[in-house]
Amino acid sequence: MAIKVQDHLGNRFKSIREMALFHGKNPTKVAVNLRKGMTPEEALFHKNNQHYKPVKDHLGNYYINLSEMCKAYNILPATFRYRTKIKGFTLKRSTR
Repeated sequence: MAIKVQDHLGNRFKSIREMALFHGKNPTKVAVNLRKGMTPEEALFHKNNQHYKPVKDHLGNYYINLSEMCKAYNILPATFRYRTKIKGFTLKRSTR
């Protein structure tokens, strides 16, 4: 397998599409941004490409957005927000 593209974190991908989807971004927009001369980080996180807001859990796993992380932990996003913002729970405790 020939590695064609590498992101700013050092992850290697077979294609721009694979890298974009891994980061929850629109593959076409990322490809256009790269063709414009942007670095992989700029292409992925350019302000016009903010369709999703990536979220990282307490174990270091990345999710496309808060909803996806909450699905993985089988909790409602509203419950997570309540636990973190109102109760002041840590990220680990909020995902229990």
